[in-house]
Amino acid sequence: MKKNGFTVVEVLTTFVLITIVVSLLLTISTSLGKIYSSTSVKTELYYKQSVISNELNKVFLGHDVSTVTKCGDKCLLVSYHDAESKKIEIDDSLVHINDTAYDIPKNSEIGEVKFDIIYSPITHKYKPDTILNIVIPITYRNIDGDFGVNIVYQFNRSSVTVSL
Repeated sequence: MKKNGFTVVEVLTTFVLITIVVSLLLTISTSLGKIYSSTSVKTELYYKQSVISNELNKVFLGHDVSTVTKCGDKCLLVSYHDAESKKIEIDDSLVHINDTAYDIPKNSEIGEVKFDIIYSPITHKYKPDTILNIVIPITYRNIDGDFGVNIVYQFNRSSVTVSL
C-alpha cells in the first residue's frame, strides 16, 4: 500500500514546532525593541545632560561673576562685573538659560532643584573659598539612573556676592 500525504500526528507536530519557534522569535524581537528604545532614551537624556551642563558652565566661566541672587524657588540671576546678567530658570520640563530653553525628553521629569552654598571656614584674599552647587535632578519613568545636572562653581567671596 502506498502512503500519500502526512498523518495527523505529523501535521500537529509540525504546527506545534512552528508555533514554538514563532513565539520565541516574537519574544526576542519585543525584547530587542525594548532594549533599543531604552538605549535611545538614555542617549537622548545623556545628550541633554551634557548640553545643559555645558551651557551652565558657560554662564559661570564665561565672564567675571559679581553677584548670584535667587529670583525664585527654581531661579538664579547671575550678574557680571561688566553689568551684563544671565538668568537660569527651571520649570517642570524646561531649563531656561538666558533666552534659550532646553527641554527634556517626554516622560522624564525634573525633581527638586537645589542651590547650595558652602563656605570655607578659612577666608582667603585671592583663592576660591566658597562653593556654589547647583543640582537639577532629571529622571525617566522606567529607566534607572541619574540624568541630572550637578554644577560646582568655586569663587572667592570677597569678589562675588551670593544671596540664596
